[in-house]
Amino acid sequence: MKKIILLSSIAFSSLLASAQYFGIGLRGGINLSNVNYSSSSLSGAISQSSNLGYQGAIVSEIGLNKFFSIVPELVLSNQQFKIKEVPSNTDPNEKYDVTYKLNYVNIPLLARLTLRTDLLKIYANTGPQLGFFTNGTVVSTGGSYVSPSSSTINNNDFAWVFGGGVGVKVGAGWLFADARYTVGVSKFNKESLFPGGEVDMKSGVTGLSIGYQFQFGD
Repeated sequence: MKKIILLSSIAFSSLLASAQYFGIGLRGGINLSNVNYSSSSLSGAISQSSNLGYQGAIVSEIGLNKFFSIVPELVLSNQQFKIKEVPSNTDPNEKYDVTYKLNYVNIPLLARLTLRTDLLKIYANTGPQLGFFTNGTVVSTGGSYVSPSSSTINNNDFAWVFGGGVGVKVGAGWLFADARYTVGVSKFNKESLFPGGEVDMKSGVTGLSIGYQFQFGD
């Protein structure tokens, strides 16, 4: 672990030393989350809906040249969704709704391509994200179905980010709007929610946010 931290620090320092510019700022906004799942043992139609969550982030940008930059972020993310008509473990004709409210600390590391003038910029970015589950609730409604507790959620969640945004020069930095979709690569559940077999559940999160980033250098 110490070697990983040391190597990461050296790599980050090297990027800063070769950077054409450096930016740091904050952004905040909303999340609309869903879950992707599959199982041949599932019987009946199971639907879902997104509940409104929130996000807040410390953002940084290391500009390697005028067009390309590396964007590390530290994100607090609240992800909420509801799975409807889950069949009972004891009576398949009995259905339940299960609502997830999960909180994560996410660390995306994005590669960004930017086109800009002195006053306006547009960008697209993509890259991996490592998430750390902090706390949350899993609540069922109706019948006697016993919902899993938050201890059944994996501590780590690996995902991939796709997105872009637009920024306007304001003062010493950029006022920007950002949109992205984060698709889960690893499953976030430790145990199956559904009767009749294991079900891998992977998250999908649409995020919309606004923020301000100070920029140092050109």
